[in-house]
Amino acid sequence: MYETPETSHDAPESPYPWAAIAAVAIAAGIIGTLFGYLYGYNRGMQVNDLAAAEFAAGMTEGEVVGAKPETTLPDTGITRESLGAEADPPAEQPATTDPVPPAPAPTGRLVIRSEPDGALVTIDGRLEGATPVTVTDLPFGEYAVQIARPGYLPHTETLSLSSSAPARTLSVQLDAGAEAVPVTTGSLVFDSRPQGADIRLDGRLVGTTPFRLASVAVGEHTVRLELAGYRSVSTQVTVAPGRQARVAVTLEPAQPPGRR
Repeated sequence: MYETPETSHDAPESPYPWAAIAAVAIAAGIIGTLFGYLYGYNRGMQVNDLAAAEFAAGMTEGEVVGAKPETTLPDTGITRESLGAEADPPAEQPATTDPVPPAPAPTGRLVIRSEPDGALVTIDGRLEGATPVTVTDLPFGEYAVQIARPGYLPHTETLSLSSSAPARTLSVQLDAGAEAVPVTTGSLVFDSRPQGADIRLDGRLVGTTPFRLASVAVGEHTVRLELAGYRSVSTQVTVAPGRQARVAVTLEPAQPPGRR
């Protein structure tokens, strides 16, 4: 009789245990990698903190993080003393200003009077007119003043002008006497309108208006005033002893050529 083989009902062996082992291994690898990363990160942070602390502790006063190192120059042997004045920066020059013109020299005046008046006055030998007369613009100093009139004795006196006495007045009573000094000159004052005219006294050019001429001989004189573009004027003037005469004229424009 044919026997039917006995059939076993046990399940066949499954391959899944190997897959589980592989999954566990992969998970373990991932966990290890993650743990290593975290450990390395923390360790790196500790090392950086330690290095920063050591760097800060090693810094000296005045150092700046990121500053360039000091450059050492070669010793050339040149010192500030060897350079002398050239090593110092040039001194600042003061601002220039316009020069101040000098102040005019101080001057004074003399007032001369006499009794009787009309006496001739000379100062340091220069005729200044007849009394009463005022002489201005005299620099400070001493002056020899002489007063003389025909029929009277001359009077001579020295006067001083200074900052404390810039003006002096001299009044003299003349004494009659046989030794009186004869006066043979007078003075002339010239003026014109317009001014700037040439003055010719007895044909001799003596100046331009306005002008004062001392020591003019007593007597009659011819005066002629000339100015370009104006008609010339001639006149006669009499000079008295010790007196001052005046010549003042108005010049008329010359008539243009071709007109009558």
